Amino acid sequence: MKRPALDGYTIFDGFTFERNPIFDADMFNWNLVKSVPNLNTKENIYRKKVMNLLKIHGSIDWFRGDDQKIHRGMTSNKKPLMIFPSSNKYMQSYEDPYFELFTEFQSLLRRSNTLLITSGFSFADNHIAQMIMDALRNNESLRCLVTDYDIGKIKDRETYYKEKENDNWKKLREMASNTKSIVFLKATMNDKEHGLDYYLG
Repeated sequence: MKRPALDGYTIFDGFTFERNPIFDADMFNWNLVKSVPNLNTKENIYRKKVMNLLKIHGSIDWFRGDDQKIHRGMTSNKKPLMIFPSSNKYMQSYEDPYFELFTEFQSLLRRSNTLLITSGFSFADNHIAQMIMDALRNNESLRCLVTDYDIGKIKDRETYYKEKENDNWKKLREMASNTKSIVFLKATMNDKEHGLDYYLG
């Protein structure tokens, strides 16, 4: 999936804000802060509509350059940097840059007042699903918005849950029935009619 175009949002995805973006995990530690002149205060005013985007399995527009650095941008002569379904999928998550992304993901899940938005994730990857569900159990201020385009195509929610089949989705269903911290929404990243920017404002 390419980088989503969310109107009005500033997206931190681990890449530098350069003409030719390069992956640097330290970018997740930055915020956009406004200085307030003529006010005797030490409080920071943070820019609204800032989002951390973590593609923990890589992306079709990521590639490793001749300089061995990870670049973002479409190219026809470089192999996309992604984790594809395979027997060693889990082991690949310990490689660069996936390890840095997983580390940042875990850190964000522990933060207070965090909203996690998943897009098209079936929760079939056990190590990721367990990470999210454990965080929902232990971080009372964490909220999870599960977005999936198929949600609106079913007659009722029960049918939708059954079609998902995997055990982690069933566990998520059970958790959602006992808490308001988990919400399901028909939406995708870039769809004109059901894009996330429409719902996020």
